[in-house]
Amino acid sequence: MRTLLVKLNVILLISSTLVHYSCKTNKSVVKDLEGKEIYKEPFSSDEYRSDDSHIRYVASEESNDIAVAKSVALIQSQAGLAVMVNKEIEGMFTSYLNFVKNGSNSEAVKHIQSLFDGIVQVRLPNVRVIGEQAFRDKRSGVFTYYVATEIKVSDLEKESMRLAQEDARLKAVVAEKEYREFLEAKLQQRKGDRD
Repeated sequence: MRTLLVKLNVILLISSTLVHYSCKTNKSVVKDLEGKEIYKEPFSSDEYRSDDSHIRYVASEESNDIAVAKSVALIQSQAGLAVMVNKEIEGMFTSYLNFVKNGSNSEAVKHIQSLFDGIVQVRLPNVRVIGEQAFRDKRSGVFTYYVATEIKVSDLEKESMRLAQEDARLKAVVAEKEYREFLEAKLQQRKGDRD
């Protein structure tokens, strides 16, 4: 009887170990105080979130081919970053108009918003890949590739200045000299906030 119990315990131990390792996902596992498992996506910590100085985006892709997973994840990350950048630059121009016109020129603000809904082409200067991580599911052989990208807000301000100088539709509502002064004041304010 005793040998039967020992054999059952060994079988249970082996089977629970196999189940544990075969059910692992491609996410980091952290144990909390109660012994429960918490699954965390890669690049989900604060250092990979947007802040006052950087806009960041994380994307992932699954594929049987790691090169395909990497390429598509990078494209998705840059596309997501482009959407965020577009909204950020639109916000810069809207803030400028609200500051200069004291919020009284809602027609100009609507014009800016309509321009950034697909008309104005924003360039993505100096996009950096700040993290890459690949996982492979042992059972299916599928790769999951994560890519984290970022762009500096100061580079976006330069891009918005380029748009103010070159885009005729923006020139109609944005005075280049005033906009430059507005950006410089905003930069000084950010520096003051950090000190």
